[in-house]
Amino acid sequence: MVPSFYSEETPPGEVDVYNMLSQAPQDWLCIHSLDIAPLIKSKYANTRREIDFIFIIPNTGILCIEVKSHKHIGYDGVRWSPQSIKQSPFSQSSSASCAFFNALKYVAPEFGRVPVLHCCIFPNANFDLMKNLSVQPYELMDRRAFRGISTGEILAIELKKMLEEGIRASSVISAMRGNLSARDMNRLLKLCQPLCKIKPSPREEIEHRVVENDLLLRHQQKPVLQLAKLNHRVVVNGGAGTGKTLIAICLAQELANQGYRVGFFCFNRLVGKWIQSQVQENVVAGPINSVLAKYANIEIPKEPSKEFWHELPSLVADYCTDTYTDDVRFFDYIILDEAQDILAKTNWFESLDYCLDGGFRKGKFIFFGDLSNQVLNGATNLEQNLQQLESEASPTKWYLSENCRNYQIVGNAAVKLSGLIDNPYTGYVKTEQVPTAYDIDTYDTNNTQVDKIITLVHHFLKLGYRQSEITLLTFSAIEYSSISPYELKKMFKNLTVDKGEEPIQLESVYTYKGMENKIVILFDVELVDVVQKRNLFYTGITRATESIRILVAEQSIDILANWMSN
Repeated sequence: MVPSFYSEETPPGEVDVYNMLSQAPQDWLCIHSLDIAPLIKSKYANTRREIDFIFIIPNTGILCIEVKSHKHIGYDGVRWSPQSIKQSPFSQSSSASCAFFNALKYVAPEFGRVPVLHCCIFPNANFDLMKNLSVQPYELMDRRAFRGISTGEILAIELKKMLEEGIRASSVISAMRGNLSARDMNRLLKLCQPLCKIKPSPREEIEHRVVENDLLLRHQQKPVLQLAKLNHRVVVNGGAGTGKTLIAICLAQELANQGYRVGFFCFNRLVGKWIQSQVQENVVAGPINSVLAKYANIEIPKEPSKEFWHELPSLVADYCTDTYTDDVRFFDYIILDEAQDILAKTNWFESLDYCLDGGFRKGKFIFFGDLSNQVLNGATNLEQNLQQLESEASPTKWYLSENCRNYQIVGNAAVKLSGLIDNPYTGYVKTEQVPTAYDIDTYDTNNTQVDKIITLVHHFLKLGYRQSEITLLTFSAIEYSSISPYELKKMFKNLTVDKGEEPIQLESVYTYKGMENKIVILFDVELVDVVQKRNLFYTGITRATESIRILVAEQSIDILANWMSN
């Protein structure tokens, strides 16, 4: 793929095609968004200057691809719709391929023997191509055809077939007598390279990494999704960053689309708010406290006490078993994310049994959690409730052990600093050696710490990260943080926030469990209560998908150095 990234302005349809074509055979060449204007002579001045994709197949020829991302595309015999389509996409594609062929033959006559044809891909729109004189079926792949293709390899094969069919149908274009050699492919690449932006901007590099990780993560999801289809009661255990939440989101939506009444819960407020934004309205999702209070018609006080939160699960259970409600069961299927936080609370464990049709014994559920390493409170309760679940429901178990969130250097640091005896990871998706992904610094006073935080934030902003992609994570409870929300605003008052973008976040390790961000700055690290604080390292460090920075009080550095050396 040239370039090996796409910009944030790339239309969504082109993004989908790009991701699929990136899986084509390794000896093929695909050039995205090729500007051919510098090579066009005056007689081609009225032709189109840019081609969405140049797809070069060594044993067949070159296919110029025009992509339209619109959800609806139509033609009434006079004009195209929507109005943003000013001329026929097929004419655009045809003129672009002619311009490319003529420019290529002008610069490198030896490639005049290579067939150059065109086609259109409408990845989001159905388009019925009636029998006509100007456009042939092999010139179009609409939504039904494109979305029916499961892999990039199959897409590449289908495009090759379209190219071959076009060659056979042409009276002026002949098939190649021999294959393009590796030298020919390299020559074609060099001819096109001056017209392509080869070095991405820092922002484009960040977005390209996100795309790569998403593609890998989808591959990781498949076994668990299949397991859930074959088993009604499942417990998935896995370390931080093994993709549990994204699998849960995908599964929740799929089950709801099948007609199940799905309850998708977590305990953490931040995670709950996020998963609510990731699923459609037919999934009941969010923090278990507020969501189930609403379903049981329980009003949450303006200033709820600890006693209220403790009694809430029993009130929900009472509502489910109240004779006046005729034994209400809210859900056909319950999904828990960060299940260890809910299962460690016996009152919620018992209440969910009443909310699920058939209960845990006969009902359908899948629980995702880090049941071994992120149990900050209630470990004894968790163990007892898991044993009860095992004896009553005999759930199928699955263990996720490949870290697909953190760079290996970050994951290894989390394991070492937290003192885990058994490493939860058998491997990492992101194995690149990135020394800048992890660093530790010290501070002697809070003023020094604040100065270093400001320097780090500006450093990452210069690298192309947005403010919303940076989280300041205090090692203490949020009310004891050395930086308050007011002070945070004051620290970065000169930074402008784009419309619709969130500013820099300030959270506690305790409340940020289950969340993630590209950049995490872990501060207020004072190792007084050594055992408890050490447990927090695993959760805190593994929140970073790209870079983690740790600011440690000078009086604690000897303890930290000892952990690192051991």
